[in-house]
Amino acid sequence: MSKGVLSDFKFLNNRVLSMSIKNSIFSLGDEPLECALRNIDYNVTKIDEIEDSRIGIITFSLEICAKTKAKKKTVFTMRLELEGAFATNKQCPVDEFTKNLELSGTSALISIARSIVIINSGLCMLDGQLRMPMISPIALYEHKHAKDNNESEQ
Repeated sequence: MSKGVLSDFKFLNNRVLSMSIKNSIFSLGDEPLECALRNIDYNVTKIDEIEDSRIGIITFSLEICAKTKAKKKTVFTMRLELEGAFATNKQCPVDEFTKNLELSGTSALISIARSIVIINSGLCMLDGQLRMPMISPIALYEHKHAKDNNESEQ
């Protein structure tokens, strides 16, 4: 079963390039918050061939904001930029590897970003943490390529 579903696409490592937090919450208490994501983006920054492997670097960035539902006051903002390194074998065509970076690589970095948001928002508040809304890597990929196509047509 696993032989047909395993990928030659491999996660090598990741790092936080930058992170900033602005927090004016001490305790969540009973006041509900609305979380919103802004400035979500990714970029394939490098693809190299090393020996029998193809290595790719991708960055992923986002901003999460929490506002009080009643007063619509922003009480928490986090900006985060991650970088991930991925690899495959040289037989994989560059365009296929690039698509894997954009879909699977972004998906991996989104999961890492989610855990960073939960951990750091939990450290910033007395009780609870923020839960990041779900991001669809496929919708992000389609949006980015539709935007690229619109810019190239102009």
